Amino acid sequence: MLLRTWCVLLAALLLVSSASAQNVRGCVTPKAKTLPNGYLDRKFINIYFKKSEKDGVYVKIAAPLSLYVVTEEGSWLKVIGSPSSPFKPGEELGWVKRSDVDPQALRSCN
Repeated sequence: MLLRTWCVLLAALLLVSSASAQNVRGCVTPKAKTLPNGYLDRKFINIYFKKSEKDGVYVKIAAPLSLYVVTEEGSWLKVIGSPSSPFKPGEELGWVKRSDVDPQALRSCN
């Protein structure tokens, strides 16, 4: 029991330290709405190379997928991978439009 408690505490500390080491400002996920049947109506959004829709799309993503926010500039958010995403934690992905994502509790990215 004591070993399990220590393992849980160590895991929590590692997650918190990795988030703080990246200067994480928040957690976001692509917007989605719940349909009457309980399923998610997922909206695919773009992650752009730069803060412009003209500069090319790095990847398209959809909910449920959470990402760390490291920079906020106007209507743009710079995102990196989180432990709960298919990307490497801390991997710089690019920019998303703030209007395309919903803020999440930071614990949702862990």
